[in-house]
Amino acid sequence: MDNERRPKAPIEPPTKATDQSITAHSRLPGVDLLTMTDRERECHLSGYLSGVLAGIDHGREQMEEEMAALHRRAWKIVQGMSKLLPWQEAEQDRRRRQDEAGAHNRAAGQPWPLEVAS
Repeated sequence: MDNERRPKAPIEPPTKATDQSITAHSRLPGVDLLTMTDRERECHLSGYLSGVLAGIDHGREQMEEEMAALHRRAWKIVQGMSKLLPWQEAEQDRRRRQDEAGAHNRAAGQPWPLEVAS
């Protein structure tokens, strides 16, 4: 095994959930803006700003895709509803089909099994 790839020391998980134990066990040292040169600080902050702006742009794209998907779904629902019959016509059609389905199960003039004879 190559010595460069092997970790220098085993990294143990923190035993306490405190800031000190978490920072003590972190692999990378933190960025200290106070000890950086002006050029290093400018490069770091421009990279940071670039990452933040890229994240905002990506979030905006995701939001627009989600809104477009919602609009497409709403359009499909409205189109499907426009093809439905109005309520009275649908009710008449349902009753007609019910009468046709039950016509062979009852004699002429005989009420439905759950219908009250008048």
